[in-house]
Amino acid sequence: MRLTSIRKGVVWISFFLTGTAFADTKPNPSSLVPGTTFEDEYIINTVQIEVNADIKTVYDYIVLPDTPGQMLRKRWPVPGVASYQIIEGPWDHPGAYRIVQFTDESHGREEIKVLDSPNYFSYQLSEISGFFGNFVEHINGEWFFEPHGNSTLVTWRYAFKHSGGFSKAMTCLTAKDFMMPFMKDGMARMKNIIEARNN
Repeated sequence: MRLTSIRKGVVWISFFLTGTAFADTKPNPSSLVPGTTFEDEYIINTVQIEVNADIKTVYDYIVLPDTPGQMLRKRWPVPGVASYQIIEGPWDHPGAYRIVQFTDESHGREEIKVLDSPNYFSYQLSEISGFFGNFVEHINGEWFFEPHGNSTLVTWRYAFKHSGGFSKAMTCLTAKDFMMPFMKDGMARMKNIIEARNN
C-alpha cells in the first residue's frame, strides 16, 4: 500500500512538472481502463459501460446527430447539449462539422474525424466558448465498440487539451471532478435509451 501511494505521488509530481505522457496516443481498446490519465498535453477521461444490444445497434445510435442532445444533460457546472447547426454535412463522413449550442449559452465547433462502423468513432470539439473555453483548447472524443457476448462493451474516451501553466491545473480539476460524473451520467442514459428501444 505504501509503495502504491509513493508511485502515485511520483506520477502526479512528474505530470505537473514535465507534462510527461503515460500512454500511447492510440491505445488498443482492450487496454483502456476507466479513470483519468495523462498523455503529454492532454488529460484524458475514460468511461465504460455494457449495453444489452448488438454492436451495430449501439454504434448507429452513437453516431446519430441528435444523440448528444438526448444523452448529455446538464450536471452542474457542466452544461448539457441544447441544439446544433450542421455547417458542413450531412453528418455521416469525416470532415463534417457543426456548431453545438450548450445549455449555458456557450458553444463549440464539433468535427467528425473518423467513422469506422461498427467499431470506432472519433471527433474533435474546438473553438469552445464560455468558462471551459478559458483553459481547454480543444477536446478529442473517441468511442470504441466491442462485442461482449450478446452485449456490447462501449468505451468513451475524452481527451482535454490544455495550454500548460494554470490551465493544466484547471483542466485536471474539471476533467476529474466535473466531467467524469457528467460522462458517467451520459453513458447510463445512453444505455437506458438503447435498451428501452430494443425491448
